Amino acid sequence: NKEREDLPRQALTKLRKDPVIADSEINAMIEERVHSNERVMVTYKQLFTTRSLLLALVIGIGLQGAQQFSGIVAILNYAPEIFKDAGVKKAQIVTALTGGVNVLMTFVSVPLIDRLGRRSLMIIGQAFMVVSYIGLSIAQTYNHCDDGSDCKLSWNAILSIITVFVFIIFFAIGPGSIPWLIIGEIFTSEARGKASGICVGANWLGQLLITLFYAKLQVVS
Repeated sequence: NKEREDLPRQALTKLRKDPVIADSEINAMIEERVHSNERVMVTYKQLFTTRSLLLALVIGIGLQGAQQFSGIVAILNYAPEIFKDAGVKKAQIVTALTGGVNVLMTFVSVPLIDRLGRRSLMIIGQAFMVVSYIGLSIAQTYNHCDDGSDCKLSWNAILSIITVFVFIIFFAIGPGSIPWLIIGEIFTSEARGKASGICVGANWLGQLLITLFYAKLQVVS
């Protein structure tokens, strides 16, 4: 009824800050609901043989791969070792703070996505993550404290903490949140369930590979 339609319209208008955009989205939802009974769900074969669906699937898998192969799993899982090698005294406490920052910045990213745009946040996030990796590499290279002894250069520990926190912040507002939003938008409703499942599977596969091989890469290096 009209009351049930007006309430979400008001909420969406408040979120989007633009009644025209909100009306267009509401009308699209209404149209989708009207035609819901006429839909024929997409098969896995159609998902891989239909050009438009395959392109969307490649984009979705690529975004999920970019998220995991950014190294976020290695940073979070091995943060205590990273901080300890750099000479940080209370590595466990600093590691706990990185997790808190990750959660906090995920909430902060919600209004930023509509304000700055998905593409801009992805580019900005990845750019600062690269810069963070460069700073962390410097900190790890020039003063490696493998034997647990005191580090001679105090800037080493400080640089490690700053670069990891910057990495976490820009991961959360870019590659950490946007891929999940995009895979819900680029697929038609008929294909969304199966396609999203494949993208999520790619995400977990990337996480598994990073978890398994990061330690081996450390030994090689």
